Amino acid sequence: MKDKLNTLFSKCEGPIHITYNAHKDCYEPIEKYLSEEKAQLEEIDEKLRKEIIQKDSLIEIQIYPDTPIGFYKIYHWDLEKAVDEALECLD
Repeated sequence: MKDKLNTLFSKCEGPIHITYNAHKDCYEPIEKYLSEEKAQLEEIDEKLRKEIIQKDSLIEIQIYPDTPIGFYKIYHWDLEKAVDEALECLD
């Protein structure tokens, strides 16, 4: 995992944000938090969305590969799988 994170860090010229369970900052149910992420909802596979809700666990990775403007945002319940998806965006 450490090697994957280091690879991710080295491939991005802009910032990288990794967030775990942001919905718990304001005591929100995960379903409500996901519904408020309207711009990204269609990018979350329905099966994955159900797993995130069932596990009440949400990893968000936002990466800026080339500039501080354009970014990718990855959602998952598993950190390593989220990092793998982020790396795939950069290939």
